[in-house]
Amino acid sequence: MKVAYFLDLPTPQYLWLLHKSLKRARKMMPDCEYILCTTNEFPELDMPIDTYVRIDGSENKEPGYRKALAFSRIEGDCLFLDVDTVVQRSVAHIFNDASFDICLAIRYRSKLIDKIPFNSGVAFTRVPQFWKDVAGRPDQHKCLA
Repeated sequence: MKVAYFLDLPTPQYLWLLHKSLKRARKMMPDCEYILCTTNEFPELDMPIDTYVRIDGSENKEPGYRKALAFSRIEGDCLFLDVDTVVQRSVAHIFNDASFDICLAIRYRSKLIDKIPFNSGVAFTRVPQFWKDVAGRPDQHKCLA
């Protein structure tokens, strides 16, 4: 299983959150490959990241597009996490369930439900084609946050 984060703004706050989330996730799920999805311009970090997936950040500044494009380049079972996510225990067993290709949280009670119906801050996925399709549809970029 892979665990991937998306971060394209190297602000001190986001870097601190990434460091804390990564440290906790590695403790709870030590056998995973850890990936940072980011832009070509983003610096290498002194953090336990196994792989960088880089995209051209100049062509489209829309966060939903950038996230989908980066995620579309990862094959296999992958847990996508926002940097503000804290892993409490391993969730690797969820991929034992063969009945899904992608799992996203739906916002039921939120002022954002009409504009951003899905929370992609925690996403289980095994089909990069979904993310390719989202990246190719500008009307869908804002559905993910």
